[in-house]
Amino acid sequence: MSQFSSGHNDVTQKDLEELFNLMLLLSEDKARKNEKKLKDFAHWQRIMKYSDIATVRDIQKNNKLVGIGILVEHVQGFGYFSIEDVVRSVDYEKCGIGSVIMEKLHEIALKKGIKEITLTSNERRRAAHNLYKKLGYELTSTTCKFKICPNDK
Repeated sequence: MSQFSSGHNDVTQKDLEELFNLMLLLSEDKARKNEKKLKDFAHWQRIMKYSDIATVRDIQKNNKLVGIGILVEHVQGFGYFSIEDVVRSVDYEKCGIGSVIMEKLHEIALKKGIKEITLTSNERRRAAHNLYKKLGYELTSTTCKFKICPNDK
């Protein structure tokens, strides 16, 4: 049985391959299209400068990164925050990693004085939806999107 630790903005250069693999789980097409950026440590440093990354690591496997979630402030100073890219390694299914990630994100939000958070999740991610519901999230609206460049995939 693995033991886990959670962290805050502790992504390192050695985590880049695991970060990329986690992003593949969310959207393989999007991750492959952005592979160079996702494997660039400067990219993750910028994210950590302007957002908060919650991490979960397997202590028994040399602190291997096994899950992340990102808390993003959308309009600085106005208090609009959302949770993005909550994902855990497929090797750790049913281990409670999602709950640990969300608890860490909530802890960060409380420290920042955030009162409300939104998140979006792909409709195919049923297990994630069940977790969010269990944690008290409620479905409030639908999302609309507009492609600036309609021919881009």
